[in-house]
Amino acid sequence: MIININLTKNTMGHFFYTIGLFLFILDLINLFSFHKIWKINEWKAAYKKVNKKDPVKTDYKSIDDYNLASFSIVYTLFLFFWLLFGLITMSWKIYIVIFILGFALGLFKKLLNLITKNEFSKINMLISYLYLIIKSGVIIFLVINHFHLHINLI
Repeated sequence: MIININLTKNTMGHFFYTIGLFLFILDLINLFSFHKIWKINEWKAAYKKVNKKDPVKTDYKSIDDYNLASFSIVYTLFLFFWLLFGLITMSWKIYIVIFILGFALGLFKKLLNLITKNEFSKINMLISYLYLIIKSGVIIFLVINHFHLHINLI
């Protein structure tokens, strides 16, 4: 017996935006753990500066810190590829805006780092946190729009 699975455009959209919903939940975890992730990244930068190498699992203060740092890296990669695939959806302009906003804020933070000589300043933390809030809001809007609102974003 042969099973014919017909993946329509709508089914693929449902699958794609279900992943988006999952990423939104991970964004919420990032929002609630933001300060701790920021401190871990600050520690990692200081560790690299002193030891001239990346920290390994045993170098972290606790296994929770290592897991949170690993989660952050995997989440970022997963989000990047999801946003990249979003460029082939009907809402591609929104995904470009997310990329451009992230790129522009990254450049602004680099410029600020050159001026203040501090990669982990309070203003950098605020910019990163606001970008995370905006990105989370856009992702949940895209998910809600796909499943419920059906607003033509073009």
